[in-house]
Amino acid sequence: MPKKKIDVKEERLKFQNLTMRLEALSQKEPRKYMAQVVAVGVLGYVYIWFILLALVALTFGTLILLLKIPILAIKVGLPLLALIGVILKSFWLKSEPVAGMYLTKKDYPEMFAFVEKVRKSIKAPDPHHIIINTEFNAAVIQRPRLGLLGWHKNYLILGLPLLQAFSIEQFEAVLAHEMGHLAEKHSAKIAWIYHVRSVYAQLMQNLAENNSFGQGLFRSFLQWYFPYFDAYSFALRRTQEHYADQFAVDLVGKENAAAMLIGTDIKASFFYKNYWNNIQKEGANTKVPPSNAFSLWQGAVKKDIKEEDAQIWLLESLNRKTNYDDSHPSPTERLSRMLDIPAGEVADYARANLEKLLYVEKTAAQSLFAERTVDVFTHHDLQWQREIAPVWEQNFEIHQAFKEELYELEAKERAGEIKDEELLALAAQTARVKDFKTAKPIFLVALEKNPDDAELHHAYGEWLMDDKDPECQKHLELAMKLERSRTYECCQLLYGWMASHHREDEADGYAETIIEWTADFEGFQKERSDLYSKDEFQAHGISGDKLALFVEVLKDFPEIKKAHMVEKVVKYFPERKLYVIVFEIKKPFFSADAMVANFFAKLNQSVSFPGNCLLIDMPKMTPRLKQSLNTIEDSLLFER
Repeated sequence: MPKKKIDVKEERLKFQNLTMRLEALSQKEPRKYMAQVVAVGVLGYVYIWFILLALVALTFGTLILLLKIPILAIKVGLPLLALIGVILKSFWLKSEPVAGMYLTKKDYPEMFAFVEKVRKSIKAPDPHHIIINTEFNAAVIQRPRLGLLGWHKNYLILGLPLLQAFSIEQFEAVLAHEMGHLAEKHSAKIAWIYHVRSVYAQLMQNLAENNSFGQGLFRSFLQWYFPYFDAYSFALRRTQEHYADQFAVDLVGKENAAAMLIGTDIKASFFYKNYWNNIQKEGANTKVPPSNAFSLWQGAVKKDIKEEDAQIWLLESLNRKTNYDDSHPSPTERLSRMLDIPAGEVADYARANLEKLLYVEKTAAQSLFAERTVDVFTHHDLQWQREIAPVWEQNFEIHQAFKEELYELEAKERAGEIKDEELLALAAQTARVKDFKTAKPIFLVALEKNPDDAELHHAYGEWLMDDKDPECQKHLELAMKLERSRTYECCQLLYGWMASHHREDEADGYAETIIEWTADFEGFQKERSDLYSKDEFQAHGISGDKLALFVEVLKDFPEIKKAHMVEKVVKYFPERKLYVIVFEIKKPFFSADAMVANFFAKLNQSVSFPGNCLLIDMPKMTPRLKQSLNTIEDSLLFER
């Protein structure tokens, strides 16, 4: 049965309307709203238990068959028992340890005293663990010790870069916000609500891994249930963000709370787009990662943010609108409430106070880690260096290979010997090794000479997107048109581009295309994974040097006695051809699995093959394929 086409715009509109109604209800009648949230969460569990009880009843029913038809009882009962086991297993969610540096009160008394002061001020429960990690973020999470029965453990997670970027007064605002979730028991409510989603996600994963028929028992319900579940939990999360902001304002005042919010977006942009990007660029020139990445950040965030960059990042932050892709209200909406000023005055306030908001003399890290500040920095510097070292070295080697390839291509270009099809590699390596500005003219020449090269349009479109050039849309669209198999990746890029530029209607169009493409891709994978009785075949159409080189690869395997090749006629993505290679092995008892793996490895090294290959041992041929090998001209590649 064909899948029902999903209208993304219609689904988004329904979600938005429902969420808006629920947000209004949460403000007007919070108890009624919370009761509905709980009811929706309980409904998910009720359905699971209903299916579970029904399966148990069926299983007991099969016991009667044991006396009359034992074989049938076993065939029916065992799958039912297996399905019951999968469902029960899904309730016990896997919980990975919270990563980071766990602080102790003995070693870091200033940090624990500070957290305790904030906790008492807002009447929040005590965090069981305070953890430092390397993210530019802070969070409070709760983990139930007893699964569905609760008894939560509280984790306060503080990002070292965040602590290094703000004063103690400003950081107090973010701590009050995060612990405010605990004070209002927000985190426990959300943890319980999201336990429902996690149970269903794990259940469907377990059913898929076990190839269980039980997937059909839940799929239709989830398609109906999850939109409602998401809307109710979405409104809850958004409402709680406003409550948590108010805790910060009440504790540190609106000026410090606003400084933290404005500064977070600007300094996070500086951290990821500037500072961290420059750190990673060093990987092109050195085999060993730096041993002081976080120590240096402390100084950089105090003095290296340029005013013009800060203004750009501030504008990007304030231009973000409250939408239904993110439960957080927009920065402008949050600042308007914090400062108690109209939304239209927020930008003027931020610009007028920008220098004061960004200035930090002594950071929260220096205040809260005290004499152990250097120890904390060094710990994270060396830990990051150890963790990143293998990837860093690999990236260094890759970049050196890029350099060598670029030098060879540039030498060919100077000698006038470079081929049209090599221009893409020249442009791409120039962009990687030097910069996109230098590579752009080469891309334009390559496009002029290869206007129908999908890979070229795709690569150029991505570089244009990184350069924030709207021309990226044209080239990514053309790449999809020329080669449909690129649709998913290009649409994902374009969806993100449109969403970030507040062009929701166009973003929805790309989302709908992704959904349609995904359905076709399932067919693409299925028809290329095996042979079927109704498959049709035609001549492979490959000739010349490429065919000769391909035959030589086959001949390198002495166990192959004979080999044929035809092209399978495919329905999905026909531009990506599928070649069926049928081989006969000299010794029937020889295992072909290792040979097939070695063949593909050598094929990928030796031949640029225009499509996919499916290798079939002669005993596995379908009757129609066997007939085609006898009737299609030039299907025999060689015979020893």
